[in-house]
Amino acid sequence: VAEHLDRLERYLALVDAHGLRSWVRFDLSIVRGLAYYTGIVFELFDRKGEFRAICGGGRYDTLLRDLGGVDLPALGFGMGDVVLGELLRSRGLMPPARHAADFFIAAEAPVTDEDVVRLATALRQAGAAVEYAFRRGAMGKQRKAAWAAEVSYIIEMRPTPGGNRLMVRDGAGAGYIGAVSNERTLGDILGESLLETADLLKLLRAHPRSLGPGFASRSGA
Repeated sequence: VAEHLDRLERYLALVDAHGLRSWVRFDLSIVRGLAYYTGIVFELFDRKGEFRAICGGGRYDTLLRDLGGVDLPALGFGMGDVVLGELLRSRGLMPPARHAADFFIAAEAPVTDEDVVRLATALRQAGAAVEYAFRRGAMGKQRKAAWAAEVSYIIEMRPTPGGNRLMVRDGAGAGYIGAVSNERTLGDILGESLLETADLLKLLRAHPRSLGPGFASRSGA
């Protein structure tokens, strides 16, 4: 017993050295429900103590050896997303949920999946929420899927002899957006840099009528 108490004293001394002593309370009543723990166990709570444990874990020196054949001690923990969500909501820190994407990319054959994914990735890196069909049907069917998802804009990718071209539709079904309805090549908009993709976002933000809530703040407007 004395050996274990000495080890705990060293733990607490190290916690104190890190300036975290006020965050830690020694509690002999904690019992974790799994038998593989071989050392210290811990649980994390909100400061006010209003909720059950946010996470819990401990030291297990033999688990990896018993299950995987590697004799390696470890320490780990598990977290509950439900408790964390309740805590954030109670403190007013939960961001508002967004139910609709900013863009839906609809593509006609022979536009490749790589073309669609490359455009979607660049738009996401520029701050937009993007959806596209994993199994492409006719363009009209893809439009209906986008309207049902209530996206802000539909980007239609169409093959031409000069390469893929983009058309941008109002996601509410009101037709093509005037200022950005002229066909532009994929290279014009995407190119090899995010700056040109950001330019596309700026053009679309000039028509905020159908932008989803939160898009402007997330994309830096």
